[in-house]
Amino acid sequence: MIGTTMHATVTLQKSEQPNRLQTPATLQPLSDAPLAGISVILVEDSPSSRDWIRHVLESAGAQVWATGNGVEALSLLERPEITQTLDLILTDMTLPYMSGIEFAQRVRQQGQTHWNGPIVALTAHVADSILNACSKVGIAQVLEKPIQPAELRNALRRILFTRSDSDAPQRTAPETAPAPQDESQTTDGPLKARIVEDLLSQLGRAGAISFMQRAHSEAVSVLSNLQQDGVGPDTGRMLHAATGACSLTGLGELESCLRAMECAFDDGAPLSPCEERLKVALTRTKDAIDALN
Repeated sequence: MIGTTMHATVTLQKSEQPNRLQTPATLQPLSDAPLAGISVILVEDSPSSRDWIRHVLESAGAQVWATGNGVEALSLLERPEITQTLDLILTDMTLPYMSGIEFAQRVRQQGQTHWNGPIVALTAHVADSILNACSKVGIAQVLEKPIQPAELRNALRRILFTRSDSDAPQRTAPETAPAPQDESQTTDGPLKARIVEDLLSQLGRAGAISFMQRAHSEAVSVLSNLQQDGVGPDTGRMLHAATGACSLTGLGELESCLRAMECAFDDGAPLSPCEERLKVALTRTKDAIDALN
């Protein structure tokens, strides 16, 4: 009716601000700056993984615009002040709203963006199908998680400053990855000693513990969401993000549990048996992180 006033209330989640992420004051700079003068868009949905990779790149001299999904990254590509100086895009493959493959396809579509530089994929799951899909959308290289700071910096330098005779994306596996072994023979306990030592040397004790605690919190969120809501359309992505965060920060037992849950999810198997194992791993890992203090 004329004169009727209607009121509606809509609750929205707070959006991420890509350019306002703060690096903890305890982080220690790396010893050199091999990426000085390079600008990068980083697309990574895991907050702890995103901040850790951003720190690695910025400490090496790069300017980084960090985003949590492809939608935010595409909005950055609409800004001339960014595209005119942008050298490279580094993106995870499993993202909300659109996958890394779909994001790269949008970047390459004629008229969608005005940028044609290299796109690099970062993923914990490298297979021929992924390499083929990356090749079709113009991704230059696929880097395999977990990746150490020096490996990441060197890989990006090779991509930016060398030419390849092949258009197909190359797979870069971790240079210092240990040989596969039976989980029962692992002596590191809840934490991977080599990665933790590297974190401590790069970040200092407080900085390393902060990143490890954030990765632990992502695993806690996965378990909480499964217990409250069950398996949903976003379960696979959340598992992947938490797995990546734990692998980067050396939370080995949690990484193993989450990978097992990813496999069960992909096979359509129930996740409840894995949840009990995850509960135990969360407690053991928390105790191990606390012991670092």
